[in-house]
Amino acid sequence: DMESKADDATSLDDASAVAHLMSLRALQWRRTEKRLPEAYEQVELAVRAASPSATLLMAQALVLATSGGMNDAVSKAQAALALRDDAPRNAGLGEILLGAGKAAEGLSRLENALKKDPAYWPALRSLTSLRWFAREREAGNKLLDQALKIAPNEFEILKAQGLRRLM
Repeated sequence: DMESKADDATSLDDASAVAHLMSLRALQWRRTEKRLPEAYEQVELAVRAASPSATLLMAQALVLATSGGMNDAVSKAQAALALRDDAPRNAGLGEILLGAGKAAEGLSRLENALKKDPAYWPALRSLTSLRWFAREREAGNKLLDQALKIAPNEFEILKAQGLRRLM
């Protein structure tokens, strides 16, 4: 019943809540319309279970973006960034803005992520793709080379390297 679920949720710590949200995000990639209300319910339980934090707000933003709630996702990501202005939050907001069709704002946030931490490989990976899509192959290749120096065994970077070989 709903009350026992809420009681269980109150015992979650921040890390557990984030793990729960991220597992829901993975499930939503294979979502069906029947499961969407249940997923939103689980998201709300997880969020109520932990104190607000930049990490939890960003995780919630990613779940919302995955399920199509882009406006809410942008708001949650902005709230996360307001709590902690660092590379992961800037890159997360950048990715969500790109998904919301706000390319210039998304690009700016990704670039800001690299200003905050030049070794933040997820931003390098995203910027690599954006440069390639903009037909700026050399700029994209330089970003990928940077990412390979930082995270040579990271799957997302290796995928990008494979794509470069096909270009």
